[in-house]
Amino acid sequence: MLDLAKHYYGPLGQGARHASWDAGKSTGTGDDSAPVDAADVSSEPSRLAAWGEFHEQIGALPEEEREVFDLLWYQGLSQAEAAELLGVSERTVKRRWQQARLELHEALQGEMPE
Repeated sequence: MLDLAKHYYGPLGQGARHASWDAGKSTGTGDDSAPVDAADVSSEPSRLAAWGEFHEQIGALPEEEREVFDLLWYQGLSQAEAAELLGVSERTVKRRWQQARLELHEALQGEMPE
């Protein structure tokens, strides 16, 4: 067991160069603040509700528009890549993308979650 612990947690182990932050320990540098990328939780419940509504409205889109929205928004594909994947023209993807955004704008009354 000791060898296993040394392997993973010793000076040459995988965790040796891992940067961690422990709110309970002082670093001794006088700067005991949270890491820069710490999540802002000041309005999290309302933000979660807004994003939940956003994703529900995406799920309510017609299938063709939902497919395009998924590929462009969630998967991060370009319109050309989405068109090739779906076997349609890029113009069709642009039309479906625009229609999906218009329907979401209406459904969310112009309020995009932050």
